[in-house]
Amino acid sequence: MNFLEMFKGTVDSELIKFSYPFMFVIILGTLMHWMDILMLGYFTDTSTVGLYHPATRTAGSMRTILVAFMGIFAPIMSEYHHQGELKEMNRLYKLVVRWIISLSLPLAIIMILYSKKVMLLFGGQYLSSANALIVLTISAFIQAFIASSGHTLFMTGFPRVNLMNSTIVIFINIILNYLWIPQYKIMGAAYATLVSMTILAIMRLIEVKMIVKIQPFSIKMLKPIIAGIAMAVVLYGIKPIIFPLHTLLTLSAAVIAGGIIFYVMLWLMKFDRDDKEIWSGISMIIKRNKDS
Repeated sequence: MNFLEMFKGTVDSELIKFSYPFMFVIILGTLMHWMDILMLGYFTDTSTVGLYHPATRTAGSMRTILVAFMGIFAPIMSEYHHQGELKEMNRLYKLVVRWIISLSLPLAIIMILYSKKVMLLFGGQYLSSANALIVLTISAFIQAFIASSGHTLFMTGFPRVNLMNSTIVIFINIILNYLWIPQYKIMGAAYATLVSMTILAIMRLIEVKMIVKIQPFSIKMLKPIIAGIAMAVVLYGIKPIIFPLHTLLTLSAAVIAGGIIFYVMLWLMKFDRDDKEIWSGISMIIKRNKDS
């Protein structure tokens, strides 16, 4: 096909109207992802940025769980919306949020309770970033929790609402970074991210409830929360015993003990049919990735 022929095709104006907010949301999201580092570099020095960068990237590792679920969630939610299946949309929304919490909460608990050991993986000089890791982990957990709300707005035909949200929040983030970084350095950047993500979470939850008429909360969400509380209590209790060990041994023991407590608690509270369906989907994805 001739290169110039690409410009002779018809233009789908409705598709463009739907797509351009999505494009700008991704751009703003990427910009916000780097905003704290950029502004730290402007107001402080390279050593401060170097101390902050491993903390924010480590906390951001929870986004991999989010990405895995959104690949399944978005097209199914779009299909249910097209069919007018509000009940199924509500069920899927609750189910995905619950499973995101179930998979990301154990990781968040370990990074919060053992933040110093996590930062020691990068070297002793990064211990001063442990408190920033705690704040950024909470922020990343909130982001993982609310991301399905953003995708819900997209898949149900409200991309401009998402664009408005992203625009408002990035301005808030810039202002908070400007006010807090000169005084509090890396903790100022971390708290600016946390406050921005919290505001975005509240906005999206309210909008999905008001516009789409669905919400993520259910009694079943208590299962991962109760399991998380049990895990946190055990890991906090054994902390004086395993913390003096080598960093790798401490974290290995925390991951093994925490994982056993968390998922045994979930098993004791029983998996329902929806949980088994989502677990089957996860198993299929893992198997497909291994085969490819």
